[in-house]
Amino acid sequence: MNIQPNLDAIRDELDAKCPHDLPEEVALKLERLATLEGLSAEMIAESNKKYNQKVGQLVLNSAYKNLTATDKKLLFASLASDEIYWMQLSEAYNKELHYQIEAARTLLSYLKQQQLNAKFL
Repeated sequence: MNIQPNLDAIRDELDAKCPHDLPEEVALKLERLATLEGLSAEMIAESNKKYNQKVGQLVLNSAYKNLTATDKKLLFASLASDEIYWMQLSEAYNKELHYQIEAARTLLSYLKQQQLNAKFL
């Protein structure tokens, strides 16, 4: 799985505007966000896997065997900085998706309640 294009798709959807007065549009936005939240969870798992593979390769390298645990940790974090970046970015997008989903649910509930109230007026 290539993480970059998926993150770009998520970013595009997060940046896309949605009319806040049309329940149908809000429901569609909510559906798209929920789909992308599943994709972002998969990207978190994939980026964690890549990070663990990178650290595993570094641990097996005999050039680092005489370093202290603290030195290894700092060196490995430096050498695996790309993997850490993708992992953290995937997690941040997942959180942002979660927050936008909750906001869309709240807005949808509000709009539905407004429609219900309008029927009784």
